[in-house]
Amino acid sequence: MKHKGKTSTMTWQVEGKNLRAEVTKEGSAEPGGTFISDGDGKRVMMVDHAKKEYFEITQEQMKQMKAKMDLAMAQMKSQMAKLPPEQRAQMEAMMSRQMKVGTAPAIPEEKYVRASGSKKIAGYSCDLYKVEIEGQHAADACLIPWGDLKIDREQLKQSLDSMQETWGMGGLAARPSISPKAWGMGAGLPAWRRSVKDDGDGVHETTLTSLGQGAQPKEAFAPPAGFTRKTMDEKMK
Repeated sequence: MKHKGKTSTMTWQVEGKNLRAEVTKEGSAEPGGTFISDGDGKRVMMVDHAKKEYFEITQEQMKQMKAKMDLAMAQMKSQMAKLPPEQRAQMEAMMSRQMKVGTAPAIPEEKYVRASGSKKIAGYSCDLYKVEIEGQHAADACLIPWGDLKIDREQLKQSLDSMQETWGMGGLAARPSISPKAWGMGAGLPAWRRSVKDDGDGVHETTLTSLGQGAQPKEAFAPPAGFTRKTMDEKMK
């Protein structure tokens, strides 16, 4: 994975409803960060290896937070209903602006259009595609047809769906753009992708380097031993 001229390695581990993604920067001896989705426990964890700590949040915790926010909003609207019309309109406009700032933007839908040609990546042949967002050419990609892979596609789908469900957190948090439909996964496994222009955050390029199968250890989907658990309140300070 290349970003702003720097190379990082991302390692994925998938089993059942569980998923682990770990990023290691070039020249670093340890991972920069790890994301773990525990599908059975309906929780996600973000691991900071430098600080030897991890932040854990469950779907139930986020549902409770959303319920509190909904209650506070209902109480505020009840109080606003008692205001004079002009003052009420000003308060509603202010609240609307604040909600737009605090809400994560919707993830744009990507359309994969078959292009001519193919590549050889990590020992696999992949088909080239043009990625379009709202009719604009956003990236080029290469997908390995599922028929050429000995992968349990249903297990992969299960892991990604479970992560989306957990990350959805009762509708409070935006879901990540990782799903069977994202990245062109309906047509094949992403082997290569490169954005066509600098979006202000640099040009991104991702390349598959290897693909293996086998039983994954249970500890891969748990926080590292000896790391300190941080609560939501501590994280938000």
